[in-house]
Amino acid sequence: MSRGGRAALWSVSASLVVGLAGCSDSAVSPIGPDLAATRSSAAALAAIPGVPIYGIGRSQLPDGPRRCTTPRFQQFDFWRGFWSVSVGGAFAAVNPVTSRLDGCVLEEHWTPVGGLPGRSLSSYDELSQEWRQTWVTAGGRPFRLHGNLRPDGVMEMSSVRIHWYFGYHYIDTYTWTKVGANGLVQASKFDLPEIDLHLSGALDYTRKDQLPTVALGQGDRCKSGGDTEETRNLDFMVGNWSVEAGSGDARQVLGRSTIVVDHSLSDCLVEETFTGQDVYRGLGWSYFDPIVNHYYRTYVDSGGNRIELEGDVVDGKLVMTGLQPLPDGSAARVRVTWERLGAELLQTWERS
Repeated sequence: MSRGGRAALWSVSASLVVGLAGCSDSAVSPIGPDLAATRSSAAALAAIPGVPIYGIGRSQLPDGPRRCTTPRFQQFDFWRGFWSVSVGGAFAAVNPVTSRLDGCVLEEHWTPVGGLPGRSLSSYDELSQEWRQTWVTAGGRPFRLHGNLRPDGVMEMSSVRIHWYFGYHYIDTYTWTKVGANGLVQASKFDLPEIDLHLSGALDYTRKDQLPTVALGQGDRCKSGGDTEETRNLDFMVGNWSVEAGSGDARQVLGRSTIVVDHSLSDCLVEETFTGQDVYRGLGWSYFDPIVNHYYRTYVDSGGNRIELEGDVVDGKLVMTGLQPLPDGSAARVRVTWERLGAELLQTWERS
């Protein structure tokens, strides 16, 4: 993972002060220069082209704020529904797949019989021109997929990962194939070339109006003492927040954010739900991957933006990097730092 080189190559694009709801509006000094401190808040935000986080720069993004109504964002809508899942004819799981953020993201709630639940976020990423899926499980083994809709109408995504036991790189590939109006087959392949191991399987989905209740399984890997206990380093984000940009008299309220630990996933996911000005909304998932020993964050919003960040805790601060899409179709590398300052949470965005 690249951290973007020397500090001199980074410039502060935006400093977001996240204050606890109901707390006093005390000033906080951001790291580095704060654009909003030297001009009106509105001018400062407008001067940051294409930064989609919390709606900053939203008006400058191509295709307007409702891009998710276009066909490319709807390619995976055939997976949306309430599904009863079986293996070899035997009932195995329920899997409601719902649309969120004005159709910009599909959210999966996988609940198997006698197993551990998982959730996923799937959305189209204009930067890579691919579909991406973030999967987080109560078993503490998250991963990320990417792919596209094939010409035959089958959605295919894959990932290259490191096997938790063997230590080898392996490829897992998933396909989703529509079968009639109320059926779907989700097939998977597992290829570990180093030891010539190849496995495959399939799940049969049947669309239902109602689903039976299946008990949630619980794991302990993300708890204190577990092998994914580093997840708890994200708990400083938890709270009900007022999100603001700038400082002093130039501080502007962008919206409100609720950040919680998802207990249904055995505390393996820290989830942010953001409600901004006008119709803007966002959803952020933060988690720890113990196999590669890094923190990850997926942020999607109602404007069709998706940002993937990766990083570590450095000197008590969460520092992550990733690529930010720009209005001209290019991208810039960004570095985001989260730190808790008393009753406030400071989020600083820097762009190289």
